[in-house]
Amino acid sequence: MNDEQLKTKKLIERIKKLFALTESPNESESAAALDKAKELLAKHKLSIDEIKNETALVKEKLLEVVIDIKPWEEELLSCITNTTFTEILVLHIDGNKHLQLIGREANIITAKLLYEYLHDIIMKKGDLFHECIDDIESFRLGMIESIKYKLKQRLLYKKSVETMKYQIVVVQKGCKEENMSYINREYGKTNMRDNWYGIDENSYGLGKSIGSKISINSQLPSN
Repeated sequence: MNDEQLKTKKLIERIKKLFALTESPNESESAAALDKAKELLAKHKLSIDEIKNETALVKEKLLEVVIDIKPWEEELLSCITNTTFTEILVLHIDGNKHLQLIGREANIITAKLLYEYLHDIIMKKGDLFHECIDDIESFRLGMIESIKYKLKQRLLYKKSVETMKYQIVVVQKGCKEENMSYINREYGKTNMRDNWYGIDENSYGLGKSIGSKISINSQLPSN
């Protein structure tokens, strides 16, 4: 290996370490690492494909085995995967549905913990308020709407909104490409199905009000 090749190898290793730091729970460290990695890629005219194997960091983890998925559960899964940079696959095995999380290890662990926590809270709130609401499904969907807003705001916490939005889009796009590359390689083409559900506005509104009071701070990494 000549001096030029050795220099390039060291540069690539440095950029790999920066990409690894973008997963840091410390938001300042994560953002700084992402900015520096982009700077080095541009300066040396390198592409992400030249730096890392896009599927090497992606893993999968069983979230839950269920018989059926209710509309509110489907919406909760969508909400969580969108804000943890993960994907969810529904695998039909022996008459059951295996919910399989796809993504980087830190992200799928966060997604799993968040789903289990919020699913339990939403079930308990539904039981608590079932006598004063007309439509339990709309009530739960309303809660998820407020949770979705809180999760998005959590991503922007302590950051310039415009700067952080750009950084989130960059990370989200990169993770999406990694996850879909893994899914296509392991499972081939998949179909995603959305269930339409008629909303009872009063139940939905009450759910939004209750959902706005649900804390998510202890379930997500923080500084």
